[in-house]
Amino acid sequence: MLALVAAVGFVVLQVLATGLHVSRGEVSQTGLNAVLIILAGVAVWLATAF
Repeated sequence: MLALVAAVGFVVLQVLATGLHVSRGEVSQTGLNAVLIILAGVAVWLATAF
């Protein structure tokens, strides 16, 4: 259960970080955020699938 909460929290954190980069005009800096969002989403899926 803790892994699920941590992964969801990380997704939220990265979405907000991406929004911050976009609002500052740093769109080129959002690639890593996108990868981390995808990986955290996979962690959420794995935490709920098993």
